[in-house]
Amino acid sequence: MKIFIKTSKSKFTIPIILPLFIIKLSLKLGKRVVNKYVDEEDLKYLNSLDWDAMCIVFDELKKYKGLELVNIISHTGETIKIIL
Repeated sequence: MKIFIKTSKSKFTIPIILPLFIIKLSLKLGKRVVNKYVDEEDLKYLNSLDWDAMCIVFDELKKYKGLELVNIISHTGETIKIIL
């Protein structure tokens, strides 16, 4: 995944290089950690997430390398792109 940010003063790219298994492992372990440290009031929102489905989504996104997820251009000319 790459994040491209362009402003009137600068232009840079942030490469995110993480193997898919690390992302999926962090999702599975993250659920346990979140349940310990989040207030009961906010926990209802996190419990509504389907963590297993998110792992399936990452498997599916792996097939679409080069897919442009976000392309935002502001009226002042600043641009943000996120590409798989």
